Amino acid sequence: MADGDRPVVEALLRSGGLAWMIASLVAEELADIRGAPTPAQERRRWIGPTRLDEDGVGADSLARLRLAARLNKVFNLHESGVEDYLLVAPTLGEWTELAAEGLRRGSGRLTFETSGSTGRPKPVTHLLADLAAEAAGHSELLGPHDRVAALAPPHHIYGFLFAVLGPALRDRPTLDLTGAAPGAAARALAGGDIVVATPFLWEILLRSGAPLPAALGVTSTAPAPAQLWPDLASAGLRGLIEVHGSTETAGLGWRAAPQDPFAPLPHVERRGDRLFSRRSGEELPAPDRFAWESGGYRPVGRRDGAVQVGGVNVQPERVRAFLLAQPGVRDCAVRLDGAGAQARLKAFVIVDEGQQAEPRLRAALDRGLSPPERPQKLAFGPALPRNAIGKLSDWDA
Repeated sequence: MADGDRPVVEALLRSGGLAWMIASLVAEELADIRGAPTPAQERRRWIGPTRLDEDGVGADSLARLRLAARLNKVFNLHESGVEDYLLVAPTLGEWTELAAEGLRRGSGRLTFETSGSTGRPKPVTHLLADLAAEAAGHSELLGPHDRVAALAPPHHIYGFLFAVLGPALRDRPTLDLTGAAPGAAARALAGGDIVVATPFLWEILLRSGAPLPAALGVTSTAPAPAQLWPDLASAGLRGLIEVHGSTETAGLGWRAAPQDPFAPLPHVERRGDRLFSRRSGEELPAPDRFAWESGGYRPVGRRDGAVQVGGVNVQPERVRAFLLAQPGVRDCAVRLDGAGAQARLKAFVIVDEGQQAEPRLRAALDRGLSPPERPQKLAFGPALPRNAIGKLSDWDA
């Protein structure tokens, strides 16, 4: 680890952001083990002395092995050897210290995972120094503020950058609103806040009908609908910054209005039609194709064909392949239906004659796909809908 990273690690410890991130990781892993979410109210009661066994968070010996493996993966503890101590350290506070020590002794790398809704989650590793360079540049965008209020989780790269690392470097407190009821979250906000959420969470917040203070909002993980800006302004928010990026690249660009192109973030520089890190000089390969214009770029479609459902990247072609593998399905088409928080997939399916397919397909979708991947509308017919020149077209479902 570079000596320049040590102050960053100490800031993460001092702010409590590292402990919050680890508690969030533990809660997510326990939810996966149990098949049920860990209530936010329960997770917020976890503090440094909270035990990781049956007398604390409720993890038995096998669950603790999984928790230790997850922490090792995120903080790359194998590079320093401190992962050996995870199973003998009984508390969250000790795990937080071990994570910090791993960053101090190791190469200073953090690993985040893509959503996994297009297949297996993909691990992506970043140098802490690169992430700190981005987070330091956020000050230019956010301006003076009293605290950060986070609806986005801290163990995903967007939440880590804007709700954990950035506030730690600026010595600003963070209010944890992850998992809070929309009305309660709105009431907890104040005018001097930076509010970190996703388009899906912003729209849920708006549905609560609660007024918002004159805070500054940040949104990422999915394209923000143009209507989100005026809707949030009508609710009281003084502004919204949209950040474009991915787990693979971290943040790339930003804009403050839906009609504007994305300007490269302060830690990013443009060379020709590509983006590079100012710190390392390495290219930041974007997941989207860009159209460049004066002042910045506009994403014009994902390179991998993914669409956004509930803030999660979903591959319609993967869902189509799943449906085609089901008995009796001859052909199908899958596409996005709706926009923003209402966006879900829909499918048009051709089945063998005489089959009562819908209940069986619904059961297969529930078993085999994650909630964002499951088509909410199924239409059936003898041929896929096509336009006058033979290309697949939309349909009413």
